[in-house]
Formats: sequence, C-alpha cells, structure tokens
Amino acid sequence: MKFLSYGETDCGRVRGRNEDAILVRPDLGLYAVADGVGGLPDGDYASGRTLELLAAKVGEAAEHATIDLEAVLAEINRTILLEGRRRHPRVGIATTLTCLLVRGRRVWIGHMGDSMAWRMRDNHLRTLTTEHTVAAEIQGRRESVPSETVPDHYYHTLTRCIGESEPVVPEIIAMEAAPADRFLLATDGLTKVVRRQEIHSLLHTAADPQDAAKALMKKALAMGAPDNVSTVTVFAA
Repeated sequence: MKFLSYGETDCGRVRGRNEDAILVRPDLGLYAVADGVGGLPDGDYASGRTLELLAAKVGEAAEHATIDLEAVLAEINRTILLEGRRRHPRVGIATTLTCLLVRGRRVWIGHMGDSMAWRMRDNHLRTLTTEHTVAAEIQGRRESVPSETVPDHYYHTLTRCIGESEPVVPEIIAMEAAPADRFLLATDGLTKVVRRQEIHSLLHTAADPQDAAKALMKKALAMGAPDNVSTVTVFAA
C-alpha cells in the first residue's frame, strides 16, 4: 500500500519560539509530532531530540522487520531523561510524542502526552489516542464528572510524556490500514482552537495531504493560534 504525507509546523500568533517538532520520513514509513512540555526548559531541544532518536532507532531496523515500538519509546525516554538530568538537574526536560509507523498495510501508533492522532475512514473521523492529562484520567474513571468542576490546570498537567521517570507506559495502537484512510497527527496547538467538526471537514475535503495540512494550519492561525501548531497528514492511496 502506498502512503502520501506532508507536515506543517508554525510558532503561532503568540509564542516567541516554536517548541514543536515534526517528522515526515516516508523512506522509513515513520511520521510524528512532538511538543516540548511547557513550564520546563529546552522544550525545543526535547521535542527535536526525541524525533531525531526515533528516526535513528527505526532506521536501524530492516525495512520489513518487526519493530517493538513500546521498547523503542522506552529507550528514547531513558535517553531524554538522562540528558535532561545533565542539562537541568533540578527539573529535567520533557516532550509529548505521537508517532505513526507503517509497514505494508500494518500501522502502529505510539503515543505519550496530549498531542493526538486521528483516522478518517468512510467519512468517519475516529480519535485513536487518549489525552494523557490529569483531567482526562479523572473523567475517564468517572464519566459523570462535569468538565466545569475539574480545575483548569488539570487539563494541562500531563500524566505521561517522554522524559518522565521510569518505568514508562506508552500507549501503543496497532491496526490495518484500508485504501483511502486519512491519518492526522497534531499537537494541542491545533485542537485548542480548531473544533472537531472543522477538522473533520478540512480533512475530508482536502485533495491531498499537503492541502489538508495547509488548510488546518490556516484555520488554526486564523483562530489566533495562542500556542505552537503542528500537523502531519498521511493518506493511504
């Protein structure tokens, strides 16, 4: 199966520095977004270094070899944790990571943090990942909890990320792609300002991955983009 892809990243309308990073490596069948954790130093280093390590680890494997994505993410986490301790002993560094790995028709999603992955199939947009935040975990355990009763900072407090203390538990999702599937990876700079139905419409009507990524970015920027915004679109052909 053939996959077409495109990525966009932007500092946004408010932030002075882009601490997001994207990875678009069709040669490796590997795509990812990462978002340096706010409140910690060197967010741009954490996100960029994480994607550098991810590409290197996947690149070491043979093209058709089975890759233990959970083990890869755990190893990357260990490296970022140790580098963070050296760079900033008191607080360390950290980043979200959402990646998509393709081998033939098989697709794996690896996820830690509050970036997101979606799949559009037959005009239905499905959220593939969960938000690893305190708020999401509270509401996941108790569905009746009204969102207005959850403190605002809980929505921004991560429960999983790259750079955290070990052991880590990445979210790993495996599936088989179908012809015309459309995948979207995005940092929360997109989801903070662009509603789900708008994401659905822009992803559905796009002529190709580049058209989709640019339309999503344009919409996020038009809505004020208070945070860095990054998207990677991958279409099965």
